[in-house]
Amino acid sequence: MRTLTTFDVAIYSIIYSIATGAPRPPFLSCEKIGTRNLKKFKDDEVGKRFAEMTLIAFGEKFFDDELDNQGKGLFFAKLLFSKSINKARLSQPKLFEITRAGSYNINALQDANANVYDVLGAYGNVLYQSFNEMGVQSVEFLNIFKNIAEWTFFVDMICDYEEDYKNNSYNAFYEKDCKTLKELFNKKYAEILQVNANISNRIISSLNAVNDDSIEWKIVYRILEYSLNTVVYNLLDGKDVKFHYFKELKKNLKIGSKDENKSNFS
Repeated sequence: MRTLTTFDVAIYSIIYSIATGAPRPPFLSCEKIGTRNLKKFKDDEVGKRFAEMTLIAFGEKFFDDELDNQGKGLFFAKLLFSKSINKARLSQPKLFEITRAGSYNINALQDANANVYDVLGAYGNVLYQSFNEMGVQSVEFLNIFKNIAEWTFFVDMICDYEEDYKNNSYNAFYEKDCKTLKELFNKKYAEILQVNANISNRIISSLNAVNDDSIEWKIVYRILEYSLNTVVYNLLDGKDVKFHYFKELKKNLKIGSKDENKSNFS
């Protein structure tokens, strides 16, 4: 079992701990829970909620693919995770309600060929409501979660372009004469970079709205800043960035080290 499947959830967990004062879940991104390190997760209630949140979101991936009639290749994945997903839904019914309502809303927007900002905004609202349900009261922090969610969904949309084209699935950047990502970039790079710039600016503005001098906050800020300035441009160069939007996290995160006053960014 994993508590975490993506780097963005690791970023969320650190921001969540700063926003609420809760202890940060004792994991790095994509860390497996095995017999060797199970003890440190035993009493980790915050980490458990993040695991449940991740599983609920994972379940919505299956649900969304079924709505798009793409469920043929999901049989074994569903078989493997369905029990854990159902347990998470039962444990966090409100989070499941928020996420399922968001899935319907996003699919309705996609069916109506809504513009990219409306679709991204709908996904961002799911994270805004979910973290509010998890105890984040600050609008400033909720906006950070919302904006980061929009950006990761935007990058997902670009990464999935060729698969979406092949499966005739919704993609806000769809062009009939562009079967490949390279062809799409050649035709629509200005639009894609503009969307990236708009969302990135919102993230930086929301980060700047929070005053925090902790080392954790500085690390999160620098990781986000680095990712916003590199990921889409790496895509333009044909590099694979999927699932690695915040790859600097594992290298730079030193929370819990002997000297917590030292920063990699000093």
